[in-house]
Amino acid sequence: MCQPSVTPTAKARTRSPATAVLSWHLGVGDIVIPKSVNSHRLRENLAASEVTLSQDELDAITALESGVRIAPDPAEAAFTQM
Repeated sequence: MCQPSVTPTAKARTRSPATAVLSWHLGVGDIVIPKSVNSHRLRENLAASEVTLSQDELDAITALESGVRIAPDPAEAAFTQM
């Protein structure tokens, strides 16, 4: 489920929501190391560096922080070897 402030930001730039979120991370100064084996997603991930979000867009996405994890905790994930 995509958050309301992410979808319009992505659509305004004809990018995916994932690219918009990666662009947000870069815009706020986070170090981002996305990964994928899918060539389409790899291109999307690289495109995040080409997107500059406005301060209002950065603030809107930053405001989504609720302090609650919405994905599994990596420290508790069961990793499998390939």
